[in-house]
Amino acid sequence: MARRETARQAIKTPQRPRQDCRCRPGRSRVILYLDTSSLLKLYLEEPGTKEVRFRLERADVVATSVIAYPEAHAALARRRREGALTKGEFNAVAEDFRDTWYRFLAVILSTPVYTRAGNFAVTYSLRGMDGIHLASCVELSKNGDRVEFLSHDIRLMRAASKELKKQRT
Repeated sequence: MARRETARQAIKTPQRPRQDCRCRPGRSRVILYLDTSSLLKLYLEEPGTKEVRFRLERADVVATSVIAYPEAHAALARRRREGALTKGEFNAVAEDFRDTWYRFLAVILSTPVYTRAGNFAVTYSLRGMDGIHLASCVELSKNGDRVEFLSHDIRLMRAASKELKKQRT
């Protein structure tokens, strides 16, 4: 139970700005974009969980793509089938995920996002869903906020680094 409460408390509600010096006028907010594997590290103890929590503390908003919702459920169900989660653990984590989903800024799958995702899949040899995550992150960066991308896929992180650098110049 303590782990579930930690996840609930750690995730910031997108609509509520932070009340510290990082949200002062004239400074863009920091959006942390998490792909599905990183997002699940908020709910499961596994390698990389500490890094996600550390980055979460520095962010004003946590964002992901709407595709993360079904992807997360599929990943949790796979872990249940493979025996990595008991039925009770699966039910608790899935419930916690559903209960906290509203706290994420969920990027919709619009025409610019899926078109860009297709281009990224070709340019960077990404899987389709990874292309969607990267395109969703790039879409967020267009509003002037500082967007940080976090994935535990090296190829996807390299592609994100290149694309976000282009957006900043």
